[in-house]
Amino acid sequence: MFPTASRVIHANFSTPSSRSAFNADRAAMAARYEGSLKRAFHARLVVAALGLAAAIFFASSRAEARPRPSATMRRLAAVALVFATVAAWAQELKLRIISTSDLHTHVVDYDYYRDAPDDSLGLARTAGLIKAARAEAKNSLLIDAGDTIQGNPLGDYVAKEKPLGDGQVHPIVRAMNLLNYDAAAIGNHEFNYGLEFFAKAISGAKYPMLSANIYKEQADKATAPTLVPPYTILDREFTDEAGAKHKIRVGVIGFTPPQIMTWDMA
Repeated sequence: MFPTASRVIHANFSTPSSRSAFNADRAAMAARYEGSLKRAFHARLVVAALGLAAAIFFASSRAEARPRPSATMRRLAAVALVFATVAAWAQELKLRIISTSDLHTHVVDYDYYRDAPDDSLGLARTAGLIKAARAEAKNSLLIDAGDTIQGNPLGDYVAKEKPLGDGQVHPIVRAMNLLNYDAAAIGNHEFNYGLEFFAKAISGAKYPMLSANIYKEQADKATAPTLVPPYTILDREFTDEAGAKHKIRVGVIGFTPPQIMTWDMA
């Protein structure tokens, strides 16, 4: 069994022409990913089958002299074993990775600067694309690449004008919870309102928030822990192309752009 993967890039739009371009890009990317992985899998399968056949042949030819099946029967048994192995390995399991990025608190299709609806914006619009991408695949994961809690007047409002109270969930985090995100990386803009608000904003997430290169400050830097978990292991049950179910563990690691040390120096 060898997993293949396809990816869906985040799109912050929903007009018909934009959707057509998005779907074309998604189909092309999926074909490239799956084609390259299938070629690698088939090549490995051929090598493994040849190696297994050779091992059986040499083992049988070097066995101690004793009554044994004829050479023809041994060869038939070897061929049958090789084909059984190939058949077992040939069951593909495809996993689609759906990713979003730079949501910047665009929860709904509204431009706060123009004070007018805008159907090219909003996770609410992108949610339809996510639903369609999930429906196309037996197995999928939804991952965000960061920069979620800052970026428009709604983000400013819940950070400064009417800060989140105890137990309240940040609007973009609540929307991502409803979409059942599997994991998210911490982006540089997550720190624009300070560490205290950052901690409060992500506390309501029902999915792991990850960064492997942001550390807590302490005297011994060599043993400093990361600010948030560096990675997570997702235990999932996926279905292969033959309909069989498999328990799969998927590792997800997050990284924050190191340029934040310059961008947020002030």
